[in-house]
Amino acid sequence: MEFLESLNFLDIAMIIAIFILSLFSAVKGLFKNIVSFVLMIFAVLAAGVLAVKIRDGFMSSIIEDPGVAYVVSFLFVLICAYLIIFGIMKIFMKNNKEKEGIGNTLFALFIAIIKYVLIFSIICSTISSIDYVKDSKFWEDSQLAPIFTKVGDHAYNTKIEMQEVNLKDYVPKQVAGDQ
Repeated sequence: MEFLESLNFLDIAMIIAIFILSLFSAVKGLFKNIVSFVLMIFAVLAAGVLAVKIRDGFMSSIIEDPGVAYVVSFLFVLICAYLIIFGIMKIFMKNNKEKEGIGNTLFALFIAIIKYVLIFSIICSTISSIDYVKDSKFWEDSQLAPIFTKVGDHAYNTKIEMQEVNLKDYVPKQVAGDQ
């Protein structure tokens, strides 16, 4: 009960936004939610892998700060990946007229809540890198923003660790080019 009393306007706004978006998403159906969730994970992973390359190739000449350049390139690739992946999903699933029971709808709501919590976590992690936001009283008094920021930071760190993996270690030497 003490946790609920300590929620500020930002926390309540995030909870309401996640719940409303999840309700709209749950109406679409269980199968579409599962496919959407899996494709969202692939979009985030693709953005994490390509963000460093875009930052080094294009954004470094436009934006001086490497952290800001990474965030901008990450968001750019993420939006492009969303548009491409979900556009393809819409083409393939437009004729899917599934009839949902209450159990499937509740499970779809659960998956949608997880999906939107991950999206808000990435948004909070991105916003928390701005000093003005991080130092504001509004952000510091929030109960959910630090939790979402930790989850989003973990997603960023996972992507950075994935980029450090050398794929040549996993393929035969003849294929990798080492003789």
